[in-house]
Amino acid sequence: MRLFQLGFVLLLCFLLAVTVGAEGCPEITGPEALYPRDSFEIELRIDRGDVNKITFELDCDPAHLQLLAMWAEDETQWKSEANMQGHTFVRVSQGTDDSQVVFRAKLRLKTVDAGTQIRIVLKNVVLWMEDSSEPVSDIVWERTVSQIVSDDNALVSLQLSDCVLSPGFSPEQLHYTATVSHHVAQVFVNATTRDDGASIQVDSPALEYGKTSDVTVTVTAEDGSVRVYTVAVTREDAPDRIPSNNCDLQKLEITDYKLSPEFAPGVTDYVLWLPYETTKVEISAEPADSKATVTIVDNKGFKAGEDNPIYVTCTAEDGTQKIYIITAKRAEPYVPEPSETMTVDTVAATVGTVYTAAPDVPVWVYVVVAVAAVTGCAAVGILITARKK
Repeated sequence: MRLFQLGFVLLLCFLLAVTVGAEGCPEITGPEALYPRDSFEIELRIDRGDVNKITFELDCDPAHLQLLAMWAEDETQWKSEANMQGHTFVRVSQGTDDSQVVFRAKLRLKTVDAGTQIRIVLKNVVLWMEDSSEPVSDIVWERTVSQIVSDDNALVSLQLSDCVLSPGFSPEQLHYTATVSHHVAQVFVNATTRDDGASIQVDSPALEYGKTSDVTVTVTAEDGSVRVYTVAVTREDAPDRIPSNNCDLQKLEITDYKLSPEFAPGVTDYVLWLPYETTKVEISAEPADSKATVTIVDNKGFKAGEDNPIYVTCTAEDGTQKIYIITAKRAEPYVPEPSETMTVDTVAATVGTVYTAAPDVPVWVYVVVAVAAVTGCAAVGILITARKK
């Protein structure tokens, strides 16, 4: 029985010691993420003001970490004892003010693979007070080495077939020009990224005679950042080529409204009915020949109640033009019709006419109805009351 009581007392003392030690226990703080070859700092912090000395043994894996430096955070509060031996470090409080940061250490992460666990441990930690000491369990700081994500989205080389870039290629130069012979219908791109993890997307459209087209090379880095290289490539015109005279439209639409009649390439005159509130319209027009151009004028500032012509001109490659005319008819503002009112003379004439047509009906009945029509139904009651008297 006595042995059981002694064991219970020892267990209670242990629990109390653990509880006391947990409150204000020192902790290591450091960066949230680590990358291969990083240099970083850690801190030992404590928020207890009754501790005037801390001893511990620093344990960090030399295969992964190199200790570069270790120093007190504030020489007026903590300092290293001169008799350090091995990996045992002692910090002694020098002031009366509380100091949460005891020391800092700078370390370098060696070349390790992503996913490697990095562990820094303070062992044999003892907190020293005025007249007592308190052992603390090991303090551990752990991180997993993150994969380095590159932001390099540059090229180291860029070449286009059948032409020479101007100016010459440079990774920081994004815009170039080039000219190809009339027989070259498309150029091929050869590009190399500076970072192996970056990707390339090429857009090299078909080239048209006498036209300039943009060839783009989009480089996307591992972190998603993008850089676009653009080459304006001009294809020379064929010496014996006859310019196109196609000046037809293949599309003519008005946003939110309809043309009358429906669009047809050979029809050039249309009517567009618009409400009074509309003073301009958005027009979408596309030429049947990609070498033709389209201009639109007078598609805003419409006058109400008038015909407002809109001119859509399609100019062919050889200069031939076709003009499509849309007559926009904007409605006039709505004005309500004035309500008819009956004058006294009108009432008298109406009553006389009706009474002549139906002499068996008393005159006062027609008078009541007529007055009610002029002044409102309340007049009927007034006239009937007067009749009874």
